[in-house]
Amino acid sequence: MEILTPELSAGDYHSQVNADALSSGVYFVNVELGSSTYAPRHTQKIVLMK
Repeated sequence: MEILTPELSAGDYHSQVNADALSSGVYFVNVELGSSTYAPRHTQKIVLMK
């Protein structure tokens, strides 16, 4: 699943994902802070239990 977000100005942002169609399991959420090769990235492991 990929969520595309347009370029945003500085600030706090929140996003929700409807997990009804997802199975229980481990998922990884990737956040990329820019489009260049050296842009900061963050990966968060999420455990979904239904």
